This record gives sequence, structure tokens and C-alpha cells, in this order.
Amino acid sequence: LEDSRIAHSQKSDAWNVQQSAYYDLGARIARIEQSLEHYRERQSELQSDLEKISSEVSQVDNQIHLDTERLEEIQERSQTLEIEFETLQILSEQEEQALKMAEDALKAWNEKFDVLQQEALQPLKITEVEKARIEHLEKHSQETYQRVNRLNEELANLEVMPLELEAEALAAQLVEREAEHQGYQQKLQGFNGQMQSLRDTLSEHNRALNDLQHKQQILKGQEASLLTLQQAALGKTNQSVVQWLKTTGMEHAPRLGEGLVVELGYEQAVETVLGKALEAVCVSGLNSVTTALKTLSIGRLMLLEIGQSAEVNGSTGGRVPLSTKVKGPNIHALLHGIYVVDHLQEAFDLRPHLSLSESVITKEGIWLSAQWIKVCKVEEGHIGILERELELKSLLEKITAGSMQIEHLQASLMSTEEQLYALETEQEKTRALHQDLTKELQRRASELAAKQVRLENTKNRIQRLEEDLRVYEKALQEGQQDIRLSRTALETALDNMTNNTALKDVLLEERESLRATLQERGQHAKRARDALHANALARQTLRTELQAMTTGLQRLTQQQTGFVTRRSAAQKELEKMGTAAEDAHQLDALLEQQAVLTDQLSTARSAVEAIEQEMRAKEKKRSLLEQESEVLRTQLEAFKMEWQALEVRSQTIEEKLVELGVSAQKVLETLPPDATEVAWAKALETVSLRIQRLGAINLAAIEEYQIEAERKTYLDVQHKDLSEALETLESAIRKIDKETRQRFKETFDKVNAEFKVLFPKLFGGGEAYLELVGDDLLEAGLTVMARPPGKRNSTIHLFSGGEKALTAVSLVFAIFQLNPAPFCMLDEVDAPLDDANVGRFCKLVQHMSKNIQFIIITHNKLAMEIAHHLIGVTMKEPGVSRLVSVDIEQAVALIED
Repeated sequence: LEDSRIAHSQKSDAWNVQQSAYYDLGARIARIEQSLEHYRERQSELQSDLEKISSEVSQVDNQIHLDTERLEEIQERSQTLEIEFETLQILSEQEEQALKMAEDALKAWNEKFDVLQQEALQPLKITEVEKARIEHLEKHSQETYQRVNRLNEELANLEVMPLELEAEALAAQLVEREAEHQGYQQKLQGFNGQMQSLRDTLSEHNRALNDLQHKQQILKGQEASLLTLQQAALGKTNQSVVQWLKTTGMEHAPRLGEGLVVELGYEQAVETVLGKALEAVCVSGLNSVTTALKTLSIGRLMLLEIGQSAEVNGSTGGRVPLSTKVKGPNIHALLHGIYVVDHLQEAFDLRPHLSLSESVITKEGIWLSAQWIKVCKVEEGHIGILERELELKSLLEKITAGSMQIEHLQASLMSTEEQLYALETEQEKTRALHQDLTKELQRRASELAAKQVRLENTKNRIQRLEEDLRVYEKALQEGQQDIRLSRTALETALDNMTNNTALKDVLLEERESLRATLQERGQHAKRARDALHANALARQTLRTELQAMTTGLQRLTQQQTGFVTRRSAAQKELEKMGTAAEDAHQLDALLEQQAVLTDQLSTARSAVEAIEQEMRAKEKKRSLLEQESEVLRTQLEAFKMEWQALEVRSQTIEEKLVELGVSAQKVLETLPPDATEVAWAKALETVSLRIQRLGAINLAAIEEYQIEAERKTYLDVQHKDLSEALETLESAIRKIDKETRQRFKETFDKVNAEFKVLFPKLFGGGEAYLELVGDDLLEAGLTVMARPPGKRNSTIHLFSGGEKALTAVSLVFAIFQLNPAPFCMLDEVDAPLDDANVGRFCKLVQHMSKNIQFIIITHNKLAMEIAHHLIGVTMKEPGVSRLVSVDIEQAVALIED
């Protein structure tokens, strides 16, 4: 098929070349034939024009002769009409004067008749008015009579007594419901008072609980702070020593400073003498740890053997041993030979009597011996280890007491809330009953009001009906009297109308005579006007025709001159036109060449068609092969699906056998040789039917007990797991809170440091920092403190728009420095900035673009100059954005050129 396509392409190319040559030759032949046709058409056209021009010249000559004769006739007719016009004008004036006299006579008669008409009109008007008045009065009397009948019927149907009884019954029911409503309202008020009292108690308990919890939190904070200081003071922060104590099993051994009880006022003296010995670890015996001391490579450690101190009774020769002021494990060994006095002068007095192994110390901590003095002054407000230990014990007692108070308050709060909830529930029930009763009261009050309104309306209606009856009866009598008066006036007016009728007949006869005279004069005047008007029209028509004939003669003369000129030009062009024999000879040669090319083109087309027929046969064969392949592929897919189904079924059966604890091989070995799936399914169905026929037997009790016992065991395990998970979760929460506080503090410090550096860079000076508001790091607020150079703003509202933008940018970039993102989009951040601030902003963006890719949306030229790639966005049509490509290198090259 591909070979046939290549051959087809080659034959098609050859056929296209021959076809192109054939079409070129055809175009040349067409041009020559068109030229010859043009010559013939132009020659025929010129001869036709000559004949037509000769005919038109003859017609123009005849028309000029006719128009000249017609012009002479029009001039003679015009003179005759002028003479007739003068005669007709005199006759028309006479007829118009006679018509005016006839019109004046008719006008005088009309005035006389109008006077008589006015005199006769008055009785007629009176007659019409009285007739209408009589008709109106009779109709009004009839309506009044009917209305009186309707009012009597309505008055007979209105009853007041039933409405009064219904209103009294409704009023009694309303009084009963109002009393019940008042009882519910008083009960609700009692509930409100009790609930308000409970809410006040609850508010006081909450306030007291919050105060206790706040104090407890402060005490715990103080305890944690003191405990940290105490552990540091007792040497429990020395990691090498702590690790050695853990390996030797003495990590929980008490320190000496934790077990001492010092008499009040002598703490400073004891702490000065013991010093670092307060960090000593108390052990049961020193012999047991001598071997382990070799494993301590780094660190300082003192071990003190626990034992009862020797009793020291009172003073010795007037001297008081310091050990008498202290109670603790084996403390005599550390305080042997040391005496205590209250004042420094007493110490100096005792000093000469001291041996070399003896010394004396004051309560303030000044330590003297025979050969040396040791002074230890602490800062104002400093607390020693022993005082701190006492304070820790006091704080622990306060915390314990506070916890008990908090528990007591929480129990009281719970009890009060339960009482409040019970009261609220009862109040809601009472309120629902109260609302239902209120709705019923409103409904009954509405019914009572409606009844009362209806009763009042009925009484008013009866009163109005009685008044209307009296008014209508009186009106009926007055109407009858008016009708009688109107009939008398009507008869008088009819008599007057009879007298005026005779005079009116005489005037009407005179009017007919005057109208006949006026009509005759009008016809004469109209005929005179029509004749005069016809004469004027005829004269105007002749003038127009005379003017048109003159213009037509001029136009015909011009046409005659033009036709003569055109005839001379056509004759000259026809004489100049030669023959086209050369073009005809060239056309014959080209036609012979076209016949040769036609044969060649037919041969090439036959070859192309043969190849195309061969390609169609091969394409049909390929299609049949593809159909056969598709059938085989479909069969293959069906076999694959069937094989997969059998494979899945086989795996399912194997899994069921594994669950039953048997192997397929053993099952096959135990099966009888005649076993089939259909026979065994039928046997299984038979056994199932037999089991169903046994009926319901309560054999599930043991299984249910076992299931419930297993469920209880499962729930116990779940409860234990949940308790352990809850404890683990609480521990994890504490750990997360601790780690979160630590990481937040580290992150805050890093962002704050970067913010302090970036702010002066953007502003060219000034300072800025972040500040936490609150003690708890997880709930603390954040304040941004920013002071641009040369300003001392007290609030952010005094910042300009550019200063706010730069401050925000410096904070955002500080966060980016902590954890850089892959890219950052800045949407018109530089809009409120002036050129100087835009320059600093651009420098910072360039510096940070080494680690972060910036996408900047801007209208500022300075910001565009730092960009590595520019993308323009324009809006050619409203609401339709379009990208504009910008080639930076080409633009730079264009500027350089």
C-alpha cells in the first residue's frame, strides 16, 4: 500500500505539471480569442452607433420644426385670453356686489328671528325644566317610599337582647381566665426572683472560683520558679552528677538543705557555715558508694551519711553551739566547734578564748575564728536555700488549701447549676401554659370586643333607622307638594308656547324667499368666479408651455450639434480600425499545441486513476484484515475475562477451605467418585428444609451469654485502652504545649531579630521590634513597635500609607527569612511609596531574590527595571484582559540603535 502511495504521488506530480502547462496554454488562447472578439464587437458597435446617430439627427430636425409651429399657436392664444380676462373681471365684480346685498337681507332676518326665538325659548325652557322636575320628583318619591319599606323591614329584624346575653357570658369567662392568668404571672415572677438569686449566687461562685484559680496559678508559678531556683541551688542541675546518681540508684536521695529545720533568725548563719554542704546527698552508708565514686569523672559531689545527730544540751561555758539551732541528719559533724552569738561585739569578746578548731558566727552571718574573719553579705531581698525551702513548704500548703477550696466551689457551682436548670425547666413549662392562657385570653377578649362592638352597632343602627324613617316620611310629603306646584307652572308655559307659534310661521315663509334669492345670486357669482379662474389657469398654462417650448428648442439645438460631432468621431475611429489576421494565425497554432497537451494529460490521468484503483483494492483488503483481527481480539478478551472469573472463584473456594481448616487435596480424596456440584447443592437444600421443619428451639441462650460475656470483656479492654490513651493524650498535650511554647519563643525571637534588621534598611534608619502582650505564650497577643527615623508616633494611625506599607513589607520579609517559600507574589505593594522608598524596596527585593522567586504586579518604572522578565497585561475591550509580550533584549537593542 505504501509503494502504491509513492507511485501515486509521482504520477500525480507529473499529471499536475502537464495540467499546469495545459492551463497556461488555455489562458493564452482565451486571451487571443477575447482580443479578436473585442475587435469584432467594437466594429459592430461603431456601425450601430453611426446608424443610431443618423436616425436621432433626423428625429431632432423634425421635432424642432414641430415645436416652432406650436410656439406660434401658443402666442396667438395667449393674446386672446388676455382680452377675455378683462371682461370676466368686470362681470365678477358686479355679481359679487349683488350677492353681498342678498346676504345682508338674510342676516337681518336671522337677527329678527333670533329675537323671536329667544322670546319663544323661555316658555320652552320652563316646560322642559318642569317636566324634568316632575319626573325627578316622582322618581325620588318612589325611591323614598321603597327606602321607607326597607328601613321598616330592617328595623323589625334587629334584636338587641341575644347579643347582650352573649356579651355577659363572655365577660364572666374572661374574668375567670384573667384570675388564672394572674396566678401564672405571679408564679413566673417568683421563678424569676429565684432564678435571679441563683444566677447571682452562680456569678459570685464563678467570680470566687476565677479568683482562686488565678491565685492558684500565681502560687504554682511562684512554686515552679522557686523550685527551679532551689534545684539549681542544691546542685540538681549538674548533669554529670545527676547522671552518676541515676546509675548508682541514688537519684531520689534527699539533699541536706531539704531536710534541715533551723530556728527562726539563724538561717543566714547556718547557710553561711554550711555553704555548698547544703547540696550534700544524704545516704544510708558511705562504705556502699566508695566503689562507685571511681565512675564519677567530672563534677563536684558531697555525700553525707544519715545518722542521728548527737544531742547538745544548752551552752558550753557560756558559749552556744550552732548545732543547737539546727535539726537534721548528722548535722553535728558539720557544725562541730562552731558557736553562735546574737551580736558582733559578743563574737569579738569570745574570739580570744577560741581554740584553732573553734569559731563563732553571728546571726547576720559574720564568721570569726582565732585567726580569720569571713563576711558574707547578700543583696537586698536575696533569699537563701533554707528560707526558700521554708517558703516552698508554705506555698505547697497554700496550694493544697486552695485546691480544696476550688473543689468545694466547683461542687457548689454544680449544685447551683442543677437547681437553676430545674427552675428553668419548670419556668419553661409554666411559661408555655402562661402563653397558651394569654392566647386564649386574647381570643376571648377579641370575641367579647367583637360582641360589644356588634351590640353597640346594632343599637346605633336602630337609632339611625328610626331617624331616617322620620326624615324620609317628611321628604315624601314635601315631594308631593312640589309635584303639584310644578304641574301648575307647566300648564302656564304650554299656553305661552301656543301664542308664539303663529308669529314663527310668518317669519319662516319670509326666510324661504330670502334664501332662494341668495342662492340664485350665489350661483351667478360662482359662475363668474369660475370663468375668471379658468381664464387665469389657461393663461398660466400657456405661459408655462411657452417657457417649456423655448427651453426644449434650445435643448434640441444642442443635441443636434452633439449628434453631428459624435457621428464624425465614429466615422474616423471606424476608418482607423484594421484587421486581426495576425492574431487569428497565432490562435490556430496554439489550438494545435493544446490538442497535443490534451492527449498527454489524458494518458497521465489514466495512469493516476489506475494507481488509485489499485490503492482502493489494497485499502479494502487491509480493512478486512483489521476486522478479522478485531474479532480475534474480542474472543481473546472474552477468554481472559472467563479465566479471571474462574481464578477468582478458585481463590474464594480456597480461602473458605482455609477458614474451615481443611485442605483442598484432602477434600478431593474424601469425595465419592460420583460427587457433583448439583447433587451436593440439592442435598444441602434437603438438610436445610429438615432443619426448618424442626421449628423454633431456644438454643441461642448459651451463645448469647457467650457473646455478651465477650462483649463485656471487649468493653473492659476498650475502657482500659481509652483510659491509657487519655492519659497518654494528656501527657502528649502537656509535652506539645511545652514544645510549642519553646518553638514559638524561638521563632518569635528569630522573626523579631530579622524585623529589627530589615526595618532600618527599608526606612534608612529608625528602629522596630515585636513585643508580646501577656504571660502565656500560647495566648499572648502581639504588638508591632515601629519608629521611623525622625518620628515619635504614638499610634499607627499617624503613619502615612507608605510607612504602613514598608512596615508590613519588613515584617513579611522577616518571616520569609525564617522559612523562605518557593516564590512570593507582591500585588502593587509599591503603590503608596515615593521614588526614594521604592528604590530601597527594590534593593531589598533584589537581595532576597537570591533565595526566593518574586512575582511583582506593579505600575512603577523603578520596580520594572529590576525585573528579569516582563509580562504586560492590557484590557483592549471592557472586561477582557490580554497579555502583551515584551522582549527586553530586543527593546535594549532598539534603544541602542
